[in-house]
Amino acid sequence: MKYRYIFITTAIFFLSFSVSFASFQRNLTTGSTGQDVLELQKLLNQDIRTRLAESGPGSPGSETTYFGNITRSAVIKFQEIYKNEVLAPINLSLGTGFVGVLTRGKLNNLAVIDTTEAVNPPEIISVSPKILTPGSLVTIKGENFLSSRNIIGFAGEKIANISSSDNQTIFFVTPRDIAPGLQQLFVINSNGISEDIFVEVVNETVNNAPSISSISPNKGTFNTKVKITGENFNSDNTVHVSYTKLNLPSTDGKTIEFLINPEQFKIPGLDDLEIWMYIENSNGTSNPVVFTLTQ
Repeated sequence: MKYRYIFITTAIFFLSFSVSFASFQRNLTTGSTGQDVLELQKLLNQDIRTRLAESGPGSPGSETTYFGNITRSAVIKFQEIYKNEVLAPINLSLGTGFVGVLTRGKLNNLAVIDTTEAVNPPEIISVSPKILTPGSLVTIKGENFLSSRNIIGFAGEKIANISSSDNQTIFFVTPRDIAPGLQQLFVINSNGISEDIFVEVVNETVNNAPSISSISPNKGTFNTKVKITGENFNSDNTVHVSYTKLNLPSTDGKTIEFLINPEQFKIPGLDDLEIWMYIENSNGTSNPVVFTLTQ
């Protein structure tokens, strides 16, 4: 299947994170007024699917403190987008326009980061592997990532509290129930929101792809000797360890051994740092495993 990698600059089709101070603590309905209504409209306007209006009262930049029919219609759209979280638990299939406990919970979950004055927003330069499969480890290379609290928007979901050891690399594992096809990917942090890209997800598994069954030990200090055990290793393995690549052959096709070397890996001295590892060779890409680095 051909890989397509598309940069777009149009509106983000995942409900963005708009204001750090927005907190929806009361139920809202038609006729409600207040600052929280204004923040609700701002948040809804971040997603083209729930935008109140293109011009006039309620449109981006012209939000109001009044909850009228236009706001109600936008809330209904929001509820139906997130129906599994805000409607299904109370046995509803259609939005009501009433901002109750479940809807407020979802709004509060999304409204966590202020991006209105972003100066150096995160930038995605590359994604590896080029074609993703469910449960696979993904490496994002880019700029302006933070040491902690990065958020990845992927396939309509939010993956929070992602760290970066070098502010240029972040890792995440694709959900096992991810649907195949082109999926949206972007990064959010307090610097702003990256341009979104689309990456391809397939359900197919590659025949004879390397597979990791265990790592021993799975925890240790620098200079610990690590043994990875699995199948379908060969003479041209690339072992991805954090953001370092090691070219390590396997003599038996089932094991690879190496040292956790601080100079080689250039990993800052952090307590209990999780290091993602996976193997790539001419047969394909393995599942990821984690080694916990202790001091």
